[in-house]
Amino acid sequence: MKREIVLSTKKTLLSLVLAAMALAPLAHAADQNNLNFWGAAPQPSAATNLAFAIISAKGNDGRKNPWNKSVGQPVVHFLRATSDLATAVCKVYSSGAPVKITAASGGSTNVVGVSAADATTFTTTNRVLILRHVASDTYERLVNLTPTGNTIKFAIATETAVAKDDLIYVCTAVGPGLLVGAAQKEYNIPDGIFTGDAGRPLLFEVNATTLAKIEAYAGKFRFAE
Repeated sequence: MKREIVLSTKKTLLSLVLAAMALAPLAHAADQNNLNFWGAAPQPSAATNLAFAIISAKGNDGRKNPWNKSVGQPVVHFLRATSDLATAVCKVYSSGAPVKITAASGGSTNVVGVSAADATTFTTTNRVLILRHVASDTYERLVNLTPTGNTIKFAIATETAVAKDDLIYVCTAVGPGLLVGAAQKEYNIPDGIFTGDAGRPLLFEVNATTLAKIEAYAGKFRFAE
C-alpha cells in the first residue's frame, strides 16, 4: 500500500510538472502582449486644485519594447485618487493627431509656431492640450488662448524649454468622468477602467478646491498579437 501511495504521488507530481510545462508557452505569450506601467501625481506632500497624469505616447513608458511589436495601447486598470471637492471627478481625455511645432524660442515659453494648415486646429480657445517634448518623451498639460496667425498661445508658460519638432495634441474629454468626491476613491478593474489610443498620450486628471491627488495608478500597454 505504501509503495502504491508513493507511486501515485510521483505520478501526480509528474502530471503537475507536465501541465506547467504545457502552460508555460501560453503564459509567456500572454506576457508578450502586455507591458506594465504605474505612477502617482503629484507627490503625496503636494497640494493642488488639479492633479493629472499623462501616459507616454511611445506605448512602452519610455522603456524598450522587448518584443519589437507595434506601439502598445494604454489601459489603466487601477486608480486611487483623493479630492476635497464633493463633485470631483477623474476626467479622461483622448488625444487628437499630433501637431508639429515649427518655430520655438528654445526656452520656456507661452508661444510657439505651427504651420498655417495646423493653426486652424487651435481656433477654439481654452482647449486642453498636451505638449510632448520629443527628445525626452516628457509631457505637459496646457490650455490654449486665441492664436495669432500661425502663433499658438498658451495660458501659462511651459515648464521646460520647447524645441522645434516637439508635438502638441488637442485633447477631448471622454464621457462625464469617474466620481471621486470629497474622499479617497479607488477603482480596480482588471480588464481596464479606461483606455487610450495606441501611439498617442493618455491624459487623466482629478479636480479639487485646494487638494487633489492621484495617489497611485497602474496599467499596461496592450500590444497587438
